[in-house]
Amino acid sequence: MFLQDPCIRYAHFPPAALMFVLGYTGCDPAAPAALYTAALAMTGATPAGAFASAADIAPNFAGTVFGLCQTVGAAGLLAANYVVSEGLHGSFAGWWRLVFGVSSAVLLTTATFFMAMGSGSVQDWNAPGDIEAEMEPIEEPSRLDSVLE
Repeated sequence: MFLQDPCIRYAHFPPAALMFVLGYTGCDPAAPAALYTAALAMTGATPAGAFASAADIAPNFAGTVFGLCQTVGAAGLLAANYVVSEGLHGSFAGWWRLVFGVSSAVLLTTATFFMAMGSGSVQDWNAPGDIEAEMEPIEEPSRLDSVLE
């Protein structure tokens, strides 16, 4: 967790602030584009932070843990798309402020929860003793040997 906490801070807290400010930029298209681009660029540190923790807590099941986390995240994104599309029929500034404010709150909440509750220690359920031993490969005679006889 030595490197993951700074990466989480960098990938979540400044983008959360930028997303909050984004809701108050007005109608000028350059300012929201610049703020959103900066926020998106900063979230590039996420793989070194939260994504890497799957390999830390469960090296034997890192792919499974990562897949489950991404599934839950994708479900949240689908729900968010529905809520935003239903709420923005009039597309007035108040709804956009709400959307960017909620995005900011989600970034802050998830980062704070990860930093408070996350640990880099290998979990008990990752123990290799719980996994059946793999069978050793059996050497088969070469087909070439039978031809040469």
